[in-house]
Amino acid sequence: MGTAYRILLGRLGVERLAQLGRNPQHEDPESGPRADCLWFEITRHNVCNQEGDLGFKAYWETHGLSVPGLDAYGRSLQLFGLPLTAPRIETNSGGHTVLTQWFERARFELHPQFAGTPYEVELSLLGNQATYDQQEKTAFQPVASFPATAEAMFFPQTGHGLSLDFKRFWEANGALPIFGYPISEVFQQQNPSDGQSYNVQYFERARFEYHPANPPDYQVELGLLGHQLIATALPVKQVNVTVVAGTAQTTVGLDQTALVVSGASEMTVAIQFPEPVNPAVFHVQLHQIPGRDAWQVAPASRTPGLSEYVFDLQGGVDRPDYLRIDVTRGVGNPALVFGIQVGSGQATPALLTDWNNPIGLLQSYYNAINRHEYARAYSYWETPGTPNGVTPIFKDFVRGYANVASVEITTGTILSDAGAGNIGYQVPTVISAIQADGTIQRFYGCYLLHRTQVPIDDTLPPYTIALRAAHISIASASAAPARLLEQANALVQGGQCTQ
Repeated sequence: MGTAYRILLGRLGVERLAQLGRNPQHEDPESGPRADCLWFEITRHNVCNQEGDLGFKAYWETHGLSVPGLDAYGRSLQLFGLPLTAPRIETNSGGHTVLTQWFERARFELHPQFAGTPYEVELSLLGNQATYDQQEKTAFQPVASFPATAEAMFFPQTGHGLSLDFKRFWEANGALPIFGYPISEVFQQQNPSDGQSYNVQYFERARFEYHPANPPDYQVELGLLGHQLIATALPVKQVNVTVVAGTAQTTVGLDQTALVVSGASEMTVAIQFPEPVNPAVFHVQLHQIPGRDAWQVAPASRTPGLSEYVFDLQGGVDRPDYLRIDVTRGVGNPALVFGIQVGSGQATPALLTDWNNPIGLLQSYYNAINRHEYARAYSYWETPGTPNGVTPIFKDFVRGYANVASVEITTGTILSDAGAGNIGYQVPTVISAIQADGTIQRFYGCYLLHRTQVPIDDTLPPYTIALRAAHISIASASAAPARLLEQANALVQGGQCTQ
């Protein structure tokens, strides 16, 4: 073992686990190595892929610190540390249930809805989690902006700067995708791992520590946030949304839609968390068909509990019967998304809403059509009025379905593309529209869906998917749906659904 490995493993491994009071034999160890996985004897855990060549193993092997003298394995070990758990289901900071695996310095999250993009495996926002109760401290207050230099830069996204050794380390070792934005200034803090005080700076996913006594290549180290926070890992506790309209109450999870009583014009919305929250950091954004009687956020009509955020909604006479609500919880945390549908009187089919994968979004769109919830269907379009998009006039959109009794769709092989801060999905689709007189009209083609507002190299993108364009052609009513799907797949493979 070379000198670099001795320095590295001196801060990891059995000795470090013992210092932290953790016995690797008591961390639900696995029985032994698994085929096609990385095996770590010290903690007796495997790191494996979840689908083919993609997953936690691939991510671990292809990311690491830029440290002279270390091979690829050592660089990854320096960035993430040893695995502390097997993969398991947990609740992340956005309230979503995800597959995770804990490491000494990080927690991996699997997001299969981002398959084929750089976001399929993401690092948890452990820096945010470690500092949620420190936001009132001076180091976490925004500072005045300043021009960028070779030695320092300012991030308006969080109001903090980055300079000198920490800046060089951040830039050389992954920057935003690995560490996120800085969420504090540099300050001195006692390290919970060894009891010593160091100059530190927190980022959305990490803590940088300055160790001047170390050799030059190791003077900036990553804090052992995985060790520090694993005991606080949230079990599978769903963040719930309760909507009260009159005497009726409906509770749903995130990414779902609450169906409330018809005619409701006032509602109280309560978001329940598995831990105490600070209501001062919340912001509510409503997405709805605009108008003078649109829904407005009003002060809460009741006092929230310690683990709740509560607000009221009020609408005028011609208020929309659907709205999507995005609630952000401080800088750097993903938006919490849910919807509210005022009762349409339609019992079947059952309500379906899904903003997080392209097939689910398309199914939700036609579910809204079949339930005659046209405002909800219209809301799934990104920008009405654009070429190949939906009409900019909502009444015309509704009129287009006047003679349609129900719609069934079949989808083909999705083609996804990530680049320049955007994720696009081309979905081959066959549509069978049953008319009010019982006749069938068939259509085929493809939809272009877009995952919105994903800045380049941003942190975990929880952003919803929207319909961007449709390339749909009418077919003979007698055409075989299987044959039409082949033609739809060919359109996508031929690049006919990119605009």
